[in-house]
Amino acid sequence: MRTRTMMIVGGAGSVFAVVAVLVWTMGLAAPVGAEEQAAAAPLIASAKVSADLTTLTVEGLNFVTDSAVPSVSLALTSLPVTASSATSVTATLPSSLEAGTYLLLLTRGDQETAAFYVTVDIGVAVWQ
Repeated sequence: MRTRTMMIVGGAGSVFAVVAVLVWTMGLAAPVGAEEQAAAAPLIASAKVSADLTTLTVEGLNFVTDSAVPSVSLALTSLPVTASSATSVTATLPSSLEAGTYLLLLTRGDQETAAFYVTVDIGVAVWQ
C-alpha cells in the first residue's frame, strides 16, 4: 500500500480552492511491459481541481484496459467522464460541490479500482 499527500491550489479572482489529497491504491508497482500494464491495478499519482471548481483531472497509470472508459465517483455519486487515457481521466464536478472530505473512486472496465480521499476547502481570499 502506498500513500501520498499533496496540496493543490487553484484560484480565480478572489475565490480560491485548496484540495488536500490522501491517496491509497489497491495496486503497487508501475508495470514495465504491455501485458503487465493491462493486468496492473490503476495507480493514482495526482488529482487537480480546476480553478472554477468544475473539472477534476486525475493522473496516474493503468486507467484504461481494452479501450473501456473508466468510471469516476465522488462520495458514491457518479461523475461524467469527459476524457480518458491510460494515464489521465477528466470528469465534471457537480455544481453543488461544497467544502468537505470526499471518497473518490476510479474504476476500470475490469472492475479494478483505485480510491483516495479528497478534501476541498472553498473560501474567499482576504487581501490586505
